[in-house]
Amino acid sequence: MPSLHAPKFQKEYSVKITALMLLTNLCWICLPPDQALAKRSGKQDEVVL
Repeated sequence: MPSLHAPKFQKEYSVKITALMLLTNLCWICLPPDQALAKRSGKQDEVVL
């Protein structure tokens, strides 16, 4: 029996990969979790852009 979640899983990741490629082309970088937390002054409920 095929998994009911397979199409959603594939679609979810294809959207994320496309967004990451766009941001990378705009010279954005991904920070490791410890650096991102430091940029947020230890606040885990804020986003760093």
